[in-house]
Amino acid sequence: MPLFDFKTTPFAHQLKGFEDSKDREGYAILWEPGVGKTWVALNTIEHLYLTGKANCLIVVAPEGVHRNWLDAEIPKHLPNTKNDLFAFAYSSDKHGTNEHVALCNAALAHGGLTIVSMTYDAACTDPVRAKQHGRWKTKWMGGKQFLLELLSKRKCLFVADESRRIKTPKAERTKTLVELSPLAPYRRILNGTPVVKGPFDLYSQIKFIDTSFWYRHGIANYLCFTNLFGVFEKG
Repeated sequence: MPLFDFKTTPFAHQLKGFEDSKDREGYAILWEPGVGKTWVALNTIEHLYLTGKANCLIVVAPEGVHRNWLDAEIPKHLPNTKNDLFAFAYSSDKHGTNEHVALCNAALAHGGLTIVSMTYDAACTDPVRAKQHGRWKTKWMGGKQFLLELLSKRKCLFVADESRRIKTPKAERTKTLVELSPLAPYRRILNGTPVVKGPFDLYSQIKFIDTSFWYRHGIANYLCFTNLFGVFEKG
C-alpha cells in the first residue's frame, strides 16, 4: 500500500498498474485512451518523492496536452501531501522573457517537488540569442539545454505522454529525448495507440524507457530491428 492517501479513488486496473510499476526504472503504460494512465504517473511521482527516490516530474506531451497536465490532471489527481509543489508549463513562445527565465530557474532550485510540462517541439529548441551593443549574446539556454540542466540537477521521473510522437528514430525530437532519457532514474511512456503503422513504431519508444533494451535482446540498432521484424516486398 502507498505511504499516502489517494486523492481520487483508483479503479482496480489503475491500482494494479501503480503497484506493479511504482518502483520500476522504466515502464510502458499502453492502456486505451481515457482509462487513467495519467493517474498512475502522478501517483508514482508522489510515491517516489515521499520515499526520497525522485523530486521532479518532467512531462513531454503534444501541444495542449502538456497544459492539461497543469490545468486539470494535477489538481484532480496529485495527492501532494507535503504541500510543497512547484509546477509550470514551459513555453517556447515566452522562453526568452525574464518572467519565463525566472520560472525555469525556480524549477531548478526548488527544494520540494517540481513538475515541468513541455511540448515535444519545445524540448528541441536551441538557445535564444539576442544582439546587445553590437554583439550576439545568449539570452536563454533553450528547451533542450533546460531539460539537460533539470535532469542533471534533480532526480527525475521522465514521462513521454502520447509517446508515438517519438516513433521515428531520425526525428530531432526522438533523438533528443532518447539521448537525454538515461539521465532520469525513472522513465515512463504513456500511449493508448503506440503502434499505428507497424512494429517499427515501437523501437524508439522502448528505447526511451530503456536505452539498452534492444541490444540486450540481440538487436544492435534500428536497421537490425527492421530486418528482424519487417517483411519487405518489391514494388
